[in-house]
Amino acid sequence: MKEPVDSVELYSAIQAHDTEAQRTAFEVLSVQLLRIARSMLREQPDGDDLAEDCVQMALIKIRHNLAQCRNPAAFREWAAQVLRRIVI
Repeated sequence: MKEPVDSVELYSAIQAHDTEAQRTAFEVLSVQLLRIARSMLREQPDGDDLAEDCVQMALIKIRHNLAQCRNPAAFREWAAQVLRRIVI
């Protein structure tokens, strides 16, 4: 499967029952979220490890609360906000 390009495709793939599409979408999202988390935690001791833990928690929360994202076109921003709240 090709990687989801925009927020709507990413949102749809995460909702998909096709496990390959869903796995690919979560991989794409995790890379994006990891960049944000590392940036936020770069001054912390063990910041990279902490960033990875925060991303894992965010991905779980995103999956469980996907229905709260009311605008699939803004899915990436919504997911980033979930992550930021966890990091803070």
